[in-house]
Amino acid sequence: MNQAMPLAEKAQLEMGEVLHGHPEHAERQLVVLYEGVRAIKRLINAQIWARLSLQKVWTILVIGVSPSLGYAQSNVRSVENLDAELKQGYKIQASEQEAAKLQNTREQGAVVQFTLSPKAEKVANGWRVEYRGTTAPINTGKPIWYAFSYYQTADWLKWKKPVVIGQVHTAQPGPITVPPPLGLMVRGGILNVVLHSTNSSPLMIAKDQNRLIPRKVVPTGPAKPGEWTCVLVRAVWSSEPGQGELAVWRDSKQVIDSMNVANAYPTPLGMYPKFGLYAYDGVDANDMVLEADVVRVLDGKLTPDQVRQRARCAAH
Repeated sequence: MNQAMPLAEKAQLEMGEVLHGHPEHAERQLVVLYEGVRAIKRLINAQIWARLSLQKVWTILVIGVSPSLGYAQSNVRSVENLDAELKQGYKIQASEQEAAKLQNTREQGAVVQFTLSPKAEKVANGWRVEYRGTTAPINTGKPIWYAFSYYQTADWLKWKKPVVIGQVHTAQPGPITVPPPLGLMVRGGILNVVLHSTNSSPLMIAKDQNRLIPRKVVPTGPAKPGEWTCVLVRAVWSSEPGQGELAVWRDSKQVIDSMNVANAYPTPLGMYPKFGLYAYDGVDANDMVLEADVVRVLDGKLTPDQVRQRARCAAH
């Protein structure tokens, strides 16, 4: 016990640095964080809960999922409200921040309008203008909802190259980069759900990512210009076979229903949503434009209808 707590406290400190945007401590994070959480799990399995401070355990593991997760919780009706919600839970990733604008372009209220130009500079491993969630609840085997809302323009039918418009991504220690466990990708006018997962350790992933991370693509149907579409995701994230759950709806139609599966990666740092435009295979000749609402991250105890009422689709 006395040997484990200093390691746990160090993991807590390192985790705070990562979630506040300081990823440069690569190798040290990889070892301390991954092994630190494993050490904490061993303590829990040994039934030593009574000897730990509940506050410390919450701080380190972020146990449980509350109805309010630091992301948008209700329908947005004004640019001011939308701006406040973005500042509360997101940061922008783009070569030019003005490529994401808040506009009252729809009768139903404000949207984020993303524009990705062929002249845009590459950011990290692709061309992008996205909002990334800044909080990452650690998976504890409890369900969580994500609601993505998009206004479909005719541009969706023109995109020849794949464009990712939404993700539930995984925070990995240090320099390790992996595909998101769940991505929403438009190509040739079709909206697809793209899934990745593995039970391999972060060290193994770093050595042989292509072999260890299988990819599954689920088409949900063609774009419908002039309409809103909502993608609702209910997940129990787990890298362990037989422990994860994933259900996905496009509007009122369920397109994925998988139980007792591995659907994520081993990580002590949790999952976070992203929305916007990410072109990993280059940008088409013309500007790509996307209009979207903030991702809703909600308590997994809600029903699909309750989640749909909190998403932008409910207003249309």
